[in-house]
Amino acid sequence: MFIILLLLTALLMEGIGSYISVVGLSALFSGDVVIILMAIILDVAKVTSVSFLYQYWDEIKRTMKYYLITAVMVLMLITSAGAFGYLSAAFQRAVQPNLEVSLRVDALTRQQEALEAEKKELSELKTSISKQIASVPTSETDSARRRLIASMKPEQDRANKRLETVNAQLDDVRAKVLAAKSENLDKEVHAGPIVYVSKAFGLSMEDASKYIILVIVAVFDPLAIILVLAANFLIKRQREGVKEEPPAPTPPPLAPVSAPVS
Repeated sequence: MFIILLLLTALLMEGIGSYISVVGLSALFSGDVVIILMAIILDVAKVTSVSFLYQYWDEIKRTMKYYLITAVMVLMLITSAGAFGYLSAAFQRAVQPNLEVSLRVDALTRQQEALEAEKKELSELKTSISKQIASVPTSETDSARRRLIASMKPEQDRANKRLETVNAQLDDVRAKVLAAKSENLDKEVHAGPIVYVSKAFGLSMEDASKYIILVIVAVFDPLAIILVLAANFLIKRQREGVKEEPPAPTPPPLAPVSAPVS
């Protein structure tokens, strides 16, 4: 039963890996049916080559050994490359809504910063006008002060009007930023592990996903091949009748012999 379980696990892992690899590779060749069939056959050939190498290692020539080992390693790289492409595309689909919201948050944040900078300039302009009016010497006549105020009034009115508009726009943008950030948190739930890794290690989401995918790819197909080898090992061992001998039974302790009573 353990041999069957091991073999089924290996074949299931290899089958899933083959599917992911075929889908990933088919994206590079516009889903050509011939390419898909070729990828499937090559993956089956990889598994059978590994089994053949293990079963008949002592009987085949060295040239065949080296060629099959090289072919298996190349096919493992092809499978891993296809799996990497498939997982990368799946990541892009998963984080696409999050990226769209993040871009909207960035645009709104830049708009808010620009409005705040303009508000600061307008406030400084109003302060400058007030200082100029206040700097008129008290010896000047009221008519001189009135002329100065009248000359600056259009600029002051323009600044006040624009400041009102900027304040209204700022309130609107701040509300949109809060709404977008709240939406962004909801979207991050769907890509939770990648978001957590990126924040924990100070990486971008793209880099975090790349490292996660590389770890999966580095383990998945090699582990499937190792399990195929392990299943072949157990099958060959059972076929040859090699079984672990049970430990020898421990003899029961001898009962003490009592001396006869005289």
